Amino acid sequence: MDLDIPQSNFRDALATTIHSLVTKLATFPDIDHDPPDVPTPQQPDALLVLLPLLIVLSTFLLLLLTFLICVLLVRRRRGIILRDSDGPVDMSREELIEGEGGFEGVESRWLEGVAENVRRDYLRAKDYQLQYPPNSLPTDITLSQFLSIQEKGVSAWSFEPDYETVNSLLVHARTEITFLPDPASSSCVQSNLPLPKLNEVYYWEVKMFDLPETTTVSVGLATKPYPPFRVPGHSRHSVAYHSNGDKSYNYPFTATQFGPLLKEGDVLGVGYRPRTGTVFFTRNGRKMEDAFVGLGRWNLFPSIGADGPCSVHANLGQAGFVFIEANVKKWGLAPSVGTLAPPPAYGSERGSILLDVGGRARPATDSSLSPGSSPHSPRRSRRRGPGGVASSPLRSSTLAEHPPLTPPPPITPIDEHPEAAYEAEEESEDPSQPLLSNERAPPSPVASTRSVSPDAAITPLLPIREIYTYRL
Repeated sequence: MDLDIPQSNFRDALATTIHSLVTKLATFPDIDHDPPDVPTPQQPDALLVLLPLLIVLSTFLLLLLTFLICVLLVRRRRGIILRDSDGPVDMSREELIEGEGGFEGVESRWLEGVAENVRRDYLRAKDYQLQYPPNSLPTDITLSQFLSIQEKGVSAWSFEPDYETVNSLLVHARTEITFLPDPASSSCVQSNLPLPKLNEVYYWEVKMFDLPETTTVSVGLATKPYPPFRVPGHSRHSVAYHSNGDKSYNYPFTATQFGPLLKEGDVLGVGYRPRTGTVFFTRNGRKMEDAFVGLGRWNLFPSIGADGPCSVHANLGQAGFVFIEANVKKWGLAPSVGTLAPPPAYGSERGSILLDVGGRARPATDSSLSPGSSPHSPRRSRRRGPGGVASSPLRSSTLAEHPPLTPPPPITPIDEHPEAAYEAEEESEDPSQPLLSNERAPPSPVASTRSVSPDAAITPLLPIREIYTYRL
């Protein structure tokens, strides 16, 4: 019995152990599914952190966009033009001048603070443009001008001053301009053709060849007709960059500082984009920011003005630009060489069959005539030889040896009677016969001869009898 007790306890213990193992084995699949469920509580924690940040960022962007829209609406409602610090001047709203009292207030205050001659020139230009508004004259490129551009290239452009109104400037070689001293008013010159509107960009440059410190040069674009006594940028429908570093448009009181000063030797470039009406400037090959936009309404002409003596040279594309980008992209007004063929070089006429034949057709005796004689002279004298036959220098053995170039014209003998001589004079077609005068004069015999150079190679003539003509 004692042996049985431990055995039963052992069996109970073993059964308990097996039961526990079976229980554990039965719950083992649940243990395998628990590890993937462990990170699930962490996902709501990440969303709770990122969601507030996204809300704050979107709210900030929405507020910023709303603020910008409000600013644009307010500026458009008030009609305030963008200032230089904000970007280029919008010329589509050129009449909206920023200032107290609007345009009239700014204009009146400016007129009160300027000299009398400046006020007089301003009012004179204002009246001029009221009488001659833009496009009052035809400014579009005509068919003949277009063909001229095709043939000549950029040489079709030239600066043409109005000498009837302004005589204080000179133009040499189409693009070299010299301004003379004129204390009365300023001077301006424009090109004969406007800027085309076919390409993306048109560009031209002006070199300050001679620029005193007391002179201000203005370079820009303007419409036509434009007051020739006003520099560009000081009257309506014009923009300009001035040598003192300012830019202005339409009125002198719109001048603002834009770039560096210009001195002698500097090169100022003007670029124009027809599609957007944008105007930009370059200085010594370095591009500055855009100065004006919205200039696509009118035909614009390159314009140069000055208020004192100076000399400038314009490059419309006939030579290389200082601005490298303009050279690479060919921004000139037109090709430097057109379709018209250049003139022939010197010496090319040598060997020409046409000129050679024409040279041989000319008589050789024209250059050998004596200075005092003429082939058509009615009065000729010849010394009479023995036997009543006039002696002639043609009767020479040396001259008779040369063969003739052309046979001599036939000579018709004329009767010695005056009436017969007069009739023979009218019927004869020989230009060497003398003309009869209507004056009554005593008859005087004049020997009719033919003077030929001794150097000419002709055959000896047959002896003819002496011919006398009488004046009636």
